[in-house]
Amino acid sequence: MSDHGFGPLNGKIHINKWLEDLGLLSYERMKIHTFRLKAKVVPTFRQIVRKVDFLNLRKSLISRKINGPGRMGAYGFLDCIDWSKTVAYAASNTESGIYINLAGREPHGIVTSTEDWENARDLIITRLKELKHPQTGEKMVSRIYKREDIYSGPYMDNAPDIIFYLKEGEYIVDVQPTKYLIEQISWKTGTGTHRDEGIFIAYGKDVKNGLHIDGARMIDLAPTILNMMRLPIPSDMEGKPLSGIFSNEFLKHNPPRYVEPPTHSDKEADEFYSDKESAQLQEQLKGLGYL
Repeated sequence: MSDHGFGPLNGKIHINKWLEDLGLLSYERMKIHTFRLKAKVVPTFRQIVRKVDFLNLRKSLISRKINGPGRMGAYGFLDCIDWSKTVAYAASNTESGIYINLAGREPHGIVTSTEDWENARDLIITRLKELKHPQTGEKMVSRIYKREDIYSGPYMDNAPDIIFYLKEGEYIVDVQPTKYLIEQISWKTGTGTHRDEGIFIAYGKDVKNGLHIDGARMIDLAPTILNMMRLPIPSDMEGKPLSGIFSNEFLKHNPPRYVEPPTHSDKEADEFYSDKESAQLQEQLKGLGYL
């Protein structure tokens, strides 16, 4: 299976620039000036070091001078935001979402009530619907969701407050604090990106031949695999096994079975990885845009 398809990319929308233009996001002037300067200088410095590194000093120089105190990676710009004047922000390229700076949830939240939170969401959604390409005049946002339209369960608070699609994937979100709204495709951006529809293929002696499956969902895969392995399915799984792919003989002897989900304490979860392993895992997830 694949969790997504692929298609052409026509450009990027720098969504935090858009929020800044709306007056919903502010930066601390000196911090953002330094960040933008480093963003320009660091790549050039790396290229120079790579070309003249006769003494093999590249790793030492890069680690000491470039990756020193402060964040310079994908999320370094968050340190530059003036949270006391920021109502909304985007944190990750991969989420295509916007967070409201809600008091009690965000570390420096200034939106203090549920009513103000909803008003902020409604305002941003209205403005997203009006977002147009400055050259062509075409509307950029094809779908918009509030988080509760998509997510449910105990971890819904971790989801962005607003999720949106830019021309069904032809454009993608970039959260870096640039001074321009739209970035055209280049060797830096690439020319392709993800699409919603993925691929599902099943094969084996228990699977029907030549069958076309419609409506398979990502959340259906785990229970289907458990069923195929003749294992019980936790009852709190939202997906359903794709029983239609299996032969009648298999289903006769292996109907889907459900069990109560196991419970684990936070202490058990913390002890699963060592401190070093947890730190490495968090860095990998940050690099992928998931944290």
